[in-house]
Amino acid sequence: MAKIYWNYVDKVVYINLKERADRRESIEFQLSSLGVPPEKIIRFDAVKNDDGALGCTLSHIGVMTMAEENKWNNVLVLEDDMIFNDDNESLERINYFFSSLMSTSWDAGLLSGSYFKISQEHNCFYRLYFSYLANSYIVNQHYYSTLRSSFLRSEEKLRSGVHRDLCCLDFFWNTLMEKDNWYAIYPCAGYQSVCMSDIEHAVTDRRHYFMRKLD
Repeated sequence: MAKIYWNYVDKVVYINLKERADRRESIEFQLSSLGVPPEKIIRFDAVKNDDGALGCTLSHIGVMTMAEENKWNNVLVLEDDMIFNDDNESLERINYFFSSLMSTSWDAGLLSGSYFKISQEHNCFYRLYFSYLANSYIVNQHYYSTLRSSFLRSEEKLRSGVHRDLCCLDFFWNTLMEKDNWYAIYPCAGYQSVCMSDIEHAVTDRRHYFMRKLD
């Protein structure tokens, strides 16, 4: 199996509710299998809220706050339902993506997502303009406060009663993608697992969003 070179990534933070031991076991097994140095891995205790979408948003706000306070060079944020593809081609795409970021002026990037508007820069490295799903993204140090402000906007709308489909964090971040330097791996490096969602309160299967062909 191909080896991922994690030197460029300062920290890998995964978001996990303490009662979801199943997901914690899954994501920790994957990170170990992918060779992420243990000292880079941090578990963020997810915010539990009756409104799962609000709890999710508050958790991502918390990670951005943590990253900013610790002045990490960058942070890879993972939701605990992230499943990395285990084929060599996908792992090599991750290496290529990190290498491309090193030589690019970038703000944020997605390892996987539901892409709607992207344009190829070179190879599997794409400029990203519109995407949903925040299960695996990397953020550059200078951009923590900008992304956190977008997430705070989501929190405000959710607390005011706006439906999550119109104000979730991956709804608002598309405004940033339109004007800032966001990039993505395509084909995606992974997907969300098929499991019980703490937001939907039902088993969700979003694999097709990550695997669909782009026009």
